Amino acid sequence: MKILDDIDNVTVTAAICVGVLISLLIFHLKRLQMYKHAAKFDGPSCVPFVGNALLFFGSTTAILKKMVEIINMHTSSMLRLWLGPELIIVTQDPEGIKQVLTDAKVIDKSKPFDFVKPCLGNGLVTATGEVWRLHRRLLGPLFNTKIIESNVDKFAAHSKILVENMEKEVDGSEFQIDDYVAKWAMDIICESAFGSSLIELGDPERRLVKSIHSLAEIGYKRLFKPWLYWGAIFNRSSLGKEFEEHRKFAHGIITKAIEKRKGVLLEKMRLNAEETPEKDTSSQEFGRESIMDYLIDVSFKNDKYSQTDIRNELLTMIVAGNESTGFTVSNALFLMANFPSVQEKVYREIVEIFGSDDLNEREIKTGDLSRLEYLERVIKETLRLFPPLPFNARLITENLEIGGKILPKGCIWAVVTFELHRNAKYWKNPLEFDPDRFLPDEVAKRHSHCWIPFSVGPRYCIGIRYAMIKMKMVLVTILHRYIVKRDKFLPISEIDIKADFIAKTAVPLKLRIERRVPQASNR
Repeated sequence: MKILDDIDNVTVTAAICVGVLISLLIFHLKRLQMYKHAAKFDGPSCVPFVGNALLFFGSTTAILKKMVEIINMHTSSMLRLWLGPELIIVTQDPEGIKQVLTDAKVIDKSKPFDFVKPCLGNGLVTATGEVWRLHRRLLGPLFNTKIIESNVDKFAAHSKILVENMEKEVDGSEFQIDDYVAKWAMDIICESAFGSSLIELGDPERRLVKSIHSLAEIGYKRLFKPWLYWGAIFNRSSLGKEFEEHRKFAHGIITKAIEKRKGVLLEKMRLNAEETPEKDTSSQEFGRESIMDYLIDVSFKNDKYSQTDIRNELLTMIVAGNESTGFTVSNALFLMANFPSVQEKVYREIVEIFGSDDLNEREIKTGDLSRLEYLERVIKETLRLFPPLPFNARLITENLEIGGKILPKGCIWAVVTFELHRNAKYWKNPLEFDPDRFLPDEVAKRHSHCWIPFSVGPRYCIGIRYAMIKMKMVLVTILHRYIVKRDKFLPISEIDIKADFIAKTAVPLKLRIERRVPQASNR
């Protein structure tokens, strides 16, 4: 009997091995065309099964540095990488970037976005295909001029709170500016999106902020660990368990907020129906005091837009909108402290438009902010040096010819925005901070797609104007009252970046502030 049992075990083991081998053979046979096209691209040598993944160990800062190093080692405009079974074609050529990002057929995001999808679901950043098209159409009105203008007072109020909170730092030592800016950015998104603060949402310790940071970082790290691509393995790993813990918390707190607000709006609907029974109230709107109100209203009127969609969109706005504007404002303040002559030009422009009197006595309107042309160039130059999204990627769903080569179906096309924005081919003295690069005459000299902080084409950032007005508002409010300074000049080349889902500086940037002596305008 023992011999028979041994034979059975050997048979089962052999059958499993044969099955695995057949599955691998079928898998690779289906990808022969991909391998054929991939062989025509230049790239580093690969290791069986893991490809080039072993090159990307370490922190997200180390990963970005290695990616830039590999790009600079190869002269080709397109570079091939394998991360386990995934073929990545990295493009740094603006014409190729234009071709891919403006192609209406190439709209699906890829692995970096898939790995945060368990948290963000089908939010605008991660949704694909027809789901994305529907959501984009439904959410487009959120960012029209009227809605943006209705939020300017909120931007101004929170910017003034930020300035008051910073008062204790006047004439002190250097401090982390992003601590203040992150709170400002989150408070604005909470009031705009939820109509309430994190305290009112039951999160006085601001745990939601920490959870979102962790979710983004874990999702990004997973991209460079092919053995964690499979959910069965990732979910059992320490990273997977940490991801799930943060996901549950973030989903829970936002779901509670939606249910609470939905109950309030349904009660309003009931009362309106009782007061005016002869009137059809099924299409009424509820004042839309927040983005959440708008999304709930959309869900009432469209059965394809669920409460889960509302939750995912709110989370997406926090990750994409809040994190990116906070990162950019902190960096802009640091750069102006590092380059005082630029700061002085910004201040003179502010005084010309708003005067030198206390801004508490003057209402700031969108028309005023649109006149801040030099400040806008400062923000754009900040976005060039420190793009919030260090990478941009698309899934190629059909063979696509580009630059005489074929991007094969199933591959991931990517651009390292961080390196593109600092590429000496397109930017003279790329590590210098020069806002005048964005003067109209200078812009006209460059390829239109070598600066893409908000992406371009069908999936460009829908909130560009919203973000620009919010950033201008807070920078005007801070610089009108304070001079930002650095104790020691820090070269841009020495500032390392953590390339998470939304970028961060590896070491928090510090500056100090002094109270500004008002200067008279020439008006």
